[in-house]
Amino acid sequence: MLTRFEASLIRVPGDVLPRPHGNCYWVVRGRVLAGEYPAVHDPQLTEQRLRALVAAGVTNCFNFTHTGESLPDYAAALALAAAERGAQARTERFAAASQEPPSNPEEMPSVLSRFTRRRTASILEPLPIGV
Repeated sequence: MLTRFEASLIRVPGDVLPRPHGNCYWVVRGRVLAGEYPAVHDPQLTEQRLRALVAAGVTNCFNFTHTGESLPDYAAALALAAAERGAQARTERFAAASQEPPSNPEEMPSVLSRFTRRRTASILEPLPIGV
């Protein structure tokens, strides 16, 4: 059962599929979701956001921040939100400069390779990916 907050976030008009929050979109309908970093400095709001992602089926996440940035890590909280629904969540970190391509062009094949492996696994076990 969704909380009132979760329900309000996934019912955003204009999309073919509901979105977990207003600042995201389905890149591949029901399979790949792109959006803002889900964690904030308010633990309760972070928990609500992560529960909304899991409610939308997102349990595989790519984190493009650097370790040590001022943003709080969300991997453990996402895993807990997924476990509450009987699911497992996975996150992978691909450190990238904000709104910049990777500084080392050789990093991109690794990112794409991991994404493709995760995407292929997701097709076999229908789990959307958040990026």
